[in-house]
Amino acid sequence: MAVRVFKVNDCDWWIGDCTEQQVIDDYIKFTGVFREEANSGDPDLPRALTEADLDRLKFCDEDSDEVRTFREEMERFLATNPKLPCLFASTEM
Repeated sequence: MAVRVFKVNDCDWWIGDCTEQQVIDDYIKFTGVFREEANSGDPDLPRALTEADLDRLKFCDEDSDEVRTFREEMERFLATNPKLPCLFASTEM
């Protein structure tokens, strides 16, 4: 399975080589939220981002004030050999 970025809800994105069900299960363990809260009640979430999503969505690096596409950030992120799956981006950090 290929590494993908998943939209979990309106605030969080997850990265890993996993299924949507694994994303929700891992996200619940990571955050401690209830299953009903994990995807904000949206039955279409989580979902893997499309190629177009990766090029359209912007990642704002608060440490360097850089703005990159999600694709660029994913490549940078994976180059550091992180332990996957894990949180990729959040509007709440």
